[in-house]
Amino acid sequence: MKKILVIIGTRPEAIKLAPLIIELRKRSNRFSVMVGITGQHRESVFEALSLFQISPDIEVNTASHKDLSELNAYMLIACQTLLSKTSPDLVIVQGDTATAYAGAMASFYSGIPVAHVEAGLRSGSLQSPFPEELNRIFISRVAAWHFAPTPAARDHLLAEGVPAERVLLSGNTGIDAVQFGLHIVRSTPPPEMKAQSDFVRSSGQQLIVVTLHRRENQAHVEKICRDLLLLMKNKEFTMAFVMHPNPDLRKRVKRLLGNQPGITLSEPLAYHEFLYMLDMCSLIITDSGGLQEEAPTLGKPVVVLRSHTERQELLDGFGGVLCDPLTGNLEEAVNKALRIKMNPDAENPFGDGQASRRIADFLSAIF
Repeated sequence: MKKILVIIGTRPEAIKLAPLIIELRKRSNRFSVMVGITGQHRESVFEALSLFQISPDIEVNTASHKDLSELNAYMLIACQTLLSKTSPDLVIVQGDTATAYAGAMASFYSGIPVAHVEAGLRSGSLQSPFPEELNRIFISRVAAWHFAPTPAARDHLLAEGVPAERVLLSGNTGIDAVQFGLHIVRSTPPPEMKAQSDFVRSSGQQLIVVTLHRRENQAHVEKICRDLLLLMKNKEFTMAFVMHPNPDLRKRVKRLLGNQPGITLSEPLAYHEFLYMLDMCSLIITDSGGLQEEAPTLGKPVVVLRSHTERQELLDGFGGVLCDPLTGNLEEAVNKALRIKMNPDAENPFGDGQASRRIADFLSAIF
């Protein structure tokens, strides 16, 4: 039996790895699966995993950090501690976070093979997303197996010289999680969110959900907020701005958007509550990569507040409009997005809900 350590640091990692953990644990005759937490975003990780009834097996408490250098140093030490305490045969990391990068590098230093979930995404710019674009390039250099969510991601890896037999076109496990969560919230809506949904529908307004967190956008928060205020002159809109835990970012958003008509500033929501809000909205404005992937399954158009996106598929007929936070016209982008006719029967280009099963089958064949 092979010991697999799944390393998680942030909520998006928890959400996207939870369906894979479930699938791997179904193969208990082949794998012993341990879930290790680095403490990068501790509380939100526990909340996300709880929806899937997953509890971490091992946790490392890390010190607070002031900058990227400290964050990476703490995460590397945390991941090495997890490896020392578990001695796995394989490590699984997801995406491009500091935890994913540190988990891959610590495993490489220890001679432990790495499987990279959501491999091969490339924006073509090291500054967008920053520093995630560099993180995922580094992970691809040391990973033994690469689980690409889309044909484009697979092609990036092959072009970079990764052997084809080490790449699986799996789809994105985040879509597995969305389908799991939607089944729950549509059958049992969160009571407070249901009340908000009923109010929005009765008012005849269109709900716009906004999230903002990327490091490269934090310098432009004031401009983005001013653009959102201009957008809200349209009385047909109501806006829910779901704030990020970052204290400086929250302070700046509250100063500009607090107590503004039609705008609700929301504390970070539990995953199932947030999913319900997305399901009832008319439009998403975000710089999140995960939301770009989830939106086609939800049938929602998206304005992407970035200069580049590594999820080009969204822009190619699946409801995405790119809007540079500095040079783009947000109102024009929103109007363009709302004119898009979403096909409720169209397949999500990022996955079909079977990615975790494909990855688990692949690893079962290898081991």
